[in-house]
Amino acid sequence: MAINNVNIFCQGFSWAGLTNDPRYASFFSGITPTTITDKIDLKNYITEDSEENINYDFDFIDEQLAPNKYQRKASDFSCEIVTINPDINFIKYFKFFEDRTYIKFLVEIFFNNKLIFKGVVYPDGLNWSDPEDDNSLDPGRTLNIDVAGFEREFADFFATKKLPTGTDFSWDTLFFDNDETVKAKNFQMLLTEMFSGVAISMSLNLSEWMIAYDATFQYASFRGLYFPPVGYVQIQRDGSCDSCYDFLQKICNGMGWNFRFIFDNNLQSLKITDRSISNDFPVINIPSEGIIGINSVSSDSYQAQHKYIIIAPCVDLIGGDSAFYSTSPNLNENKQLKGAHDIIIAKDNIFNLNSFHFSSVSVFGSAPLYRITRNTGISNFKYRDQTEFEKKYTNQTWNGSIYTFEFNNIAKSDLLSLDCGNNTRDKRRVNFYNKNVSAFSDPFPTPDEHDLIFSGCFASSLFKYQAIQNQIVKEAYTYHIPARSYINSSTFLNNMRALFNTYTKMFIEISVKEVILEPIFFLSLTGHDISELNRTYLPLSVSVNVFNETTNLKLMSL
Repeated sequence: MAINNVNIFCQGFSWAGLTNDPRYASFFSGITPTTITDKIDLKNYITEDSEENINYDFDFIDEQLAPNKYQRKASDFSCEIVTINPDINFIKYFKFFEDRTYIKFLVEIFFNNKLIFKGVVYPDGLNWSDPEDDNSLDPGRTLNIDVAGFEREFADFFATKKLPTGTDFSWDTLFFDNDETVKAKNFQMLLTEMFSGVAISMSLNLSEWMIAYDATFQYASFRGLYFPPVGYVQIQRDGSCDSCYDFLQKICNGMGWNFRFIFDNNLQSLKITDRSISNDFPVINIPSEGIIGINSVSSDSYQAQHKYIIIAPCVDLIGGDSAFYSTSPNLNENKQLKGAHDIIIAKDNIFNLNSFHFSSVSVFGSAPLYRITRNTGISNFKYRDQTEFEKKYTNQTWNGSIYTFEFNNIAKSDLLSLDCGNNTRDKRRVNFYNKNVSAFSDPFPTPDEHDLIFSGCFASSLFKYQAIQNQIVKEAYTYHIPARSYINSSTFLNNMRALFNTYTKMFIEISVKEVILEPIFFLSLTGHDISELNRTYLPLSVSVNVFNETTNLKLMSL
């Protein structure tokens, strides 16, 4: 054991008397707790039989607890210690028989003086074996300690914190149009202000994203179309977003992002990254001599076998027929531009049913002021209705002169649903006749024939800004120009396909003679006798034993 390289520091803290609300007994509350125990190094008391591992599980689908639903799982650490020692009684140290409503124990693990894990011992994280036999004459009884990673502490606190209002943030003015100020904010900066006291870091390509202040449909010849179908104020006012944590999780679900705490130079930050391969992820090279053993190789997924991933709805357009005035005067055809468009991704990548309501918008005369041009040859997959077992869609294509319709029924059991949020009660509308932009709230009035009413998932509020002539939007979550639409990009598709874990050829479980300190990485095997194993892998789960300096990994080949 490399015990001299390891420290497992533990210390108790109490918020008793500092808050009347147990939710604020948190390391993220901003309330400085009282220190109630000495800082000790648990490594000095761990039993010989203890299996102490730092565990990281990534994307997680539990068909028993939550069928067809994606979940996140916190990292964790566990160990076993002797309860009675010459210098300390751990039953008393951990206040085992006391009211621990406002008490928590902070655990920090260092390897070669580098912080690699931080977690919290909750009341349900202690299990005392054979307490009736535990006495000074028989010190062999043990205390099992489960430490939940800081992701749980972060989630527990911010899941109780309501979203701030739009006026609680400062916003950048992008432009003025028809007496309306169009505003947005860098998304990383918004998260930094929302999650006060938490350092937020994002991969370089993610840090460009901005979030719209308000849902807007704005067009001018010198600027092009600016159309986020939902903005921050709609998300906050609508009431369907439960908390700050709910907001972050639903945005990341829609974008295909992951978030996890990392420790750089012993400083903690919450890092947000793409789920799929990224240049920001380090590649760890393991030669064949570094492999202790290959426990299994298979072509089966460890997750549920879903055929599709669904984000519903991505964008929803309703309103009067005149708002959808297009290159064709036939209003029956114009009606086809309306509807709820879901994103459905197939695991085998035969098709990617991303929806684009129109290909362009232009100023047209005085009434209506806008004209919408259909997409040509692009599939528009629109929700119709559903039964207990199926969701029903219309798949339509416009070839420039006629629509082609195909009707699709998808079994709900085949769909992995991502909860990406949707503003159902606080929508936005623009009147194509007078360009008036206003709220459209429940209870909804009857739309004017020129009204365009729209909403979308939370991620559809994000875009990349580029203030040059004829182009304000460099990229948006969904956009009328497919080349600038994030949901039409390979990045988005790869992020989502990573959830299937069935599009690759190989899944392996191996043990390596190395302490892997990065929770987010790619692993490359080289020089193995079985040449087919020499490739790059994405980790599905990681279990690090710092004492034995080994790491067990579940890997998926890229």
